[in-house]
Amino acid sequence: MTDEFHNLRIFVSTWNVGESKPLERDEFEKLLPSEGPVDIYAFGFQEIKTGAQETVKSFIKYDQWAKALIDFLSKRSYYLIESVRVQGISLSVFALIKHLPHIRHIETEIERTGVAGAWGNKGGVAVSARVYGQHICFLNAHLSAHLTNDDGRISDVNEIYREMSFRGKATVQDHDLVLMFGDLNFRIDEYSRAFVLDSIKKKNYSELWSRDQLKKHMKSHPILSTFEEATLDFDPTYKYDPNTDIYDTSEKQRKPAWTDRVLWRIHPEFKAGKRAPNFTLTYVDQSFTNHAELKQSDHKPVSCEFDLKIKRTASHEPVIRIENEGEWACHKDGKIKMELCEGFSWASRDYVALYKHELRDFRTYHTYEYVPKAPDHRNESSDEESDEDRQRLDGRRLSRAANDDPNDNVVHHLDMRKSSITEPGIYRLGYYSMKMSCLVAISEPFEIK
Repeated sequence: MTDEFHNLRIFVSTWNVGESKPLERDEFEKLLPSEGPVDIYAFGFQEIKTGAQETVKSFIKYDQWAKALIDFLSKRSYYLIESVRVQGISLSVFALIKHLPHIRHIETEIERTGVAGAWGNKGGVAVSARVYGQHICFLNAHLSAHLTNDDGRISDVNEIYREMSFRGKATVQDHDLVLMFGDLNFRIDEYSRAFVLDSIKKKNYSELWSRDQLKKHMKSHPILSTFEEATLDFDPTYKYDPNTDIYDTSEKQRKPAWTDRVLWRIHPEFKAGKRAPNFTLTYVDQSFTNHAELKQSDHKPVSCEFDLKIKRTASHEPVIRIENEGEWACHKDGKIKMELCEGFSWASRDYVALYKHELRDFRTYHTYEYVPKAPDHRNESSDEESDEDRQRLDGRRLSRAANDDPNDNVVHHLDMRKSSITEPGIYRLGYYSMKMSCLVAISEPFEIK
């Protein structure tokens, strides 16, 4: 009997890296959970290296931290759902390849709040997606600094939630689930530095919670009060002397604080009983922690894990299936079979792409081709489809027998021209939907000889 629920483990990590270089492979191992499989990873970074050259590159390439994560996780059967960056704020979300057909309608958004919003040294970046039908937003924020600038942080929060919107005018608050994390920069009020250090030494964290600025706002602020947070049962993550476990010994001797946080929000209508949720979210006990062994920044990384349980519905089924037909060889036409499931029709500029078997993301393909024009686009011009330099796909809808069920899936057989099949190896085929802004199908690996 099929399980009634989809069970997903989500791992969220945030780190102000202080312009340090990306981790090596063995260091990334320290950041990941040691127990249990993870289905979705979300990594938020702040203060990645910026400058004129890095900023220009960010418009056309992934930032260096995103690229390092892709290199690391693609070898573990994870692919990049999407990555987004504004200046030093970066967010990358990954999932196991097996979930690819069920993660759709992917969008990104940014909101600059620093220096009157012009430069983007503070603000937020977000990835929005439908995960097995549930509308989820991953939001990485870097809010205004300094102990006395609490009002500035609240102004940043208000601006991000007021101005950030996605296609169809959906706001962050409209999502079923929001995971908000980052260097939120909230500090500890009133207590002296000496008292805070002594409380940390004695592990008397609860004494400090009462003066934590964020906890205060989570009781009364119209947005922050709708969020939850696990217990802060670890040493404050800021500010350290880099490459040590020693709190700030500079002239400023900043007071330690839990600046780096992970929050979650289930839509209030679910909690109020106005809508029946199709999911539950459970914090994984004792998973909210810092990673003190990673010392290259003046902040320590923070991570948290969640179990997301989503009720199965028919809408979660794949919308299309794709596979190679027969053997493929270099410089020979490749045969493709596509099965369009009930209710799905391709759109202009959808395409089929050939990927290395260690799928990295939808952009890193070996070659691609637009699918044939759909009937409702037959009069629509398309420069791409008339480009002689690209191979053609010969799309032919199979004829139906008189006794065929009209609700059966529709099968298309396609040819990928030999001129683009040039390198032997292990590959996959992927189908990209422009309407859903993502890959919606991926084949099993197959060999090109």
